[in-house]
Amino acid sequence: MCDLSALRRLAQEAAEVTIDSETLLKLLDAAESIPVRLVPTRTKREPRPGTEQDEECARWMFGVLQAVNPTAKTPNFTTWARDVRLMRECDERTHKEICGLFRWAQNNSFWCANILSPVKLRKQWDTLAMQRRRDEAPKQPTQLGKQGQTTAQNAQRWLEEHGHAA
Repeated sequence: MCDLSALRRLAQEAAEVTIDSETLLKLLDAAESIPVRLVPTRTKREPRPGTEQDEECARWMFGVLQAVNPTAKTPNFTTWARDVRLMRECDERTHKEICGLFRWAQNNSFWCANILSPVKLRKQWDTLAMQRRRDEAPKQPTQLGKQGQTTAQNAQRWLEEHGHAA
C-alpha cells in the first residue's frame, strides 16, 4: 500500500512526479473508497410575499401617487406589498404609520418627488419622520440667551436716550 501523505509531500516539493501504473491504480482505488458527500447547491430563496392587508396598503399608496400624477406607471403590487411587510415586520411599523408618513411625504414639496414607492419610504423613514416632527412642532418664540438679552436691553436704552422709545 502506498502512503498518501508521503506522496502528497513529494508532489508539493517536486516540480514533476512520475509514478508507475500500479501505484496510480492503488491511489485511484483509495480515492474511490473515500465516501463523497454531495452538498446540495443553494437555490435562490423567493422572498416571502406581503399579506392581503400589505397589498391593500400598497394599492392605497399608489392611489395617493395617482392623485398627484395620474399618468404614474402601475407598479408591481407584489413587490410593493413585500416592502410594506418588511416595514411592518422588520421595522415594527403599523399600516397606519406607513400610510401617515407616506401621505405627509406626498404633501411635502421636496419629498413628493423623492418618495414614490414603499422601498423609498422605508429607506428614508428616519429622515422623513424627523422632518415631519420638526414641521409639525408648535413654533416656540425665540428665546434670547444672556448675551442676546443684554443686547436687546442696550438697544432699548439707546432708543430711549435718543427719543425713539419703542
